Amino acid sequence: MRRGLGVAVLVLPGLTGCGGSASAPTPSNLLQVAGTYSIARSYISNSCVPEIPGADATVTGTVAHQPGASQFTLSNSDGGNFGAAIQTDGSFTSGVRRQVGTNGESYDLLFEGRFSSGGFRATVSATLFRAAGTCRSALDWVGTKQGAPNVLP
Repeated sequence: MRRGLGVAVLVLPGLTGCGGSASAPTPSNLLQVAGTYSIARSYISNSCVPEIPGADATVTGTVAHQPGASQFTLSNSDGGNFGAAIQTDGSFTSGVRRQVGTNGESYDLLFEGRFSSGGFRATVSATLFRAAGTCRSALDWVGTKQGAPNVLP
């Protein structure tokens, strides 16, 4: 519903003939975090042996987010996909989600953090239910935005 109102506001100036251009302006006061990020990941804590492969590496991430929307998705260059609810102050959380890995092991994942104009900082916490027993990992992610800065109203 919010997007529909934004479109109406964007279209109305063009319909009234008051604007000097044929294209509608982009609202600059809406939350906008879409784009490409360089993401440095490192362990905060880990009780999993062996460690989660590739967990502490630098990857490229692409955030899909419509201006003003309350949800976004992040897709990493190494195949990770995360979805989360986002607030207008840039804070976000996925809530705890049960997943099944490519190896068939289940795990609970929590992805939460905050966007800033230059990127984001997040914690990714996982509880893995391995045959040898349950283990836990927490990772710090620092995402640096490539291109235009994020907009936080």
